Amino acid sequence: MWRVERLTGDHWCEKPALEHIESFSQLCIYMHVETKTEKIKHRLEQDGWCLKRHGSDHDIYRHPGIKGIITLPRHKTVSPGVARSIARKAGWPE
Repeated sequence: MWRVERLTGDHWCEKPALEHIESFSQLCIYMHVETKTEKIKHRLEQDGWCLKRHGSDHDIYRHPGIKGIITLPRHKTVSPGVARSIARKAGWPE
């Protein structure tokens, strides 16, 4: 399912109507990708990811039950591609 949000409200649809997308931020909403770093960080910590260390411009997270690390940039927002990569590594459904 895709979530479609507009200023007039929100609703669910089977597939996005791409002809109605007017901007890149609307595309992110159609793809249901969270790009705000604070929200991603909060969800990682809720799911058991622990801050292992601070890199120069990134925070490194590790989970005791999942192999690998997640590198979260210290920006207000990340690109949708980076957000999808973090979601895949964390095991979140898309």
